Amino acid sequence: MDPILFFCHKHQQNILNGLDSQREAPAREDLERMIQGLRGWRVLFKALRSARPHWRPHPDHQESLKRLLTISENLADLYLQADILKETEVITGMDLSYLHQYTMDLAVKAQKVLDKHLIRFDDQFPLQYGEYLTGQLAKDDPGLLHNQMVQFTYKKIKKALKRLSKKDGVKKMSKLRRQLIDTHCLLDLVDFEDFYGSGSLKNASLFLEIWHNRSVCLQVIDRYRKEHPGQACRYRGTMEILEDYMQHKAGIT
Repeated sequence: MDPILFFCHKHQQNILNGLDSQREAPAREDLERMIQGLRGWRVLFKALRSARPHWRPHPDHQESLKRLLTISENLADLYLQADILKETEVITGMDLSYLHQYTMDLAVKAQKVLDKHLIRFDDQFPLQYGEYLTGQLAKDDPGLLHNQMVQFTYKKIKKALKRLSKKDGVKKMSKLRRQLIDTHCLLDLVDFEDFYGSGSLKNASLFLEIWHNRSVCLQVIDRYRKEHPGQACRYRGTMEILEDYMQHKAGIT
């Protein structure tokens, strides 16, 4: 099977399975797979913008997928934070049950936001676009398109490697993290994972995932302080220790 078509169908299935799961019996594993699928299609649309712009779906569909990805990532982040807090509680011996419960409450709210978005989401679009792209690829020159995708990927890799030495500031770190996520998806798209500099990208991606997870935890702490000032004052000692711990783990100063 053509690698681009295989990539499209693989992530199409991740999206469809995730949608079914969220509507019937939400599961974290399916949520993660849906996020992978949405990230994959996001990258596919970016690559097509360069190679075959007229193949891209209507902007409304792209925006709906983008919104679904943002909401889903937020929910997944909160579930992961709850796990991190439990793990940190065991490691440090601190009572973080109040913060864990707060995080789970935020996750419940995030799930409701996702459910609301799914009411308006067009479930037929992933199927219809998959069929459309299959038809377009059958009429195109697969070798030429693949080479164009490889060139696009190479430019993105070169840009990502250049930015690795310039990361600084929260906004730039977040942007670099998203850029590396897209780069790895592109490598999967063109079926080309081993290349000069791949080790640097993988190491940077691992570091930035750790950084992101700890940063989200710090955001949860800050939000708890603002929404529950009285309780935050009561748990001030453990919260300050937790902040120092997370900043050290994430390399945040």
